[in-house]
Amino acid sequence: MTTKQQQEALDYFKSHAEDWKSKAQGSGTTKVNVIEQRNQYVLYVADEHPALRSYLDVGCGTGELVCHVAKRGIEAIGVDFAQEMIELASQKARDETITKAKFVCSSIFDFEIQRESYDLISANGFIEYISQQELHTFFDVVAEALAPGGSFVVGSRNRLFNLVTMNDFTLQELKAGSVDLLLQEAVKWTTANSIEEVLSTDCAPLQAPNA
Repeated sequence: MTTKQQQEALDYFKSHAEDWKSKAQGSGTTKVNVIEQRNQYVLYVADEHPALRSYLDVGCGTGELVCHVAKRGIEAIGVDFAQEMIELASQKARDETITKAKFVCSSIFDFEIQRESYDLISANGFIEYISQQELHTFFDVVAEALAPGGSFVVGSRNRLFNLVTMNDFTLQELKAGSVDLLLQEAVKWTTANSIEEVLSTDCAPLQAPNA
């Protein structure tokens, strides 16, 4: 069953695929290109694996990252549930004659993965669109799909942004009484001397699935 959040995400990406492609390629007007920053970190991790043979990008969007990796001679696969995104990604690979890039329109939960088949898996801006139960399932999928010694890179929107956007997201946090707890968490992450100290901190409650 598709949640309200997932359906909204799918509708957005269907109608904004071209805009997303423009942002991913650095053609937008924003000074900070978050997509490019996330992609660069994945490429940095790839650089740490000189024997990298296979790569999977979950929620690949318009395929820029998959194409970057494939140009290095690595078998790279991108999976996304928005057909419009996959079409643009596939066209990019054809236009640039990138033979090692492959794109599949699918949910990662329906995508057939062989055990220990990928040296590197990334999921940037993906986990925001799945439920807590699906998150646990996704991590299980990744653990099974990663080859021994492989790496998993995951990037997600920082919830602290909700406190400064001054919009409906801020109102949601105020109504939930989460503002103080979120700030305390943030301070603890920057001042704690150990992970145990962080884990002992009271955390803000998770947002409602369809908020």
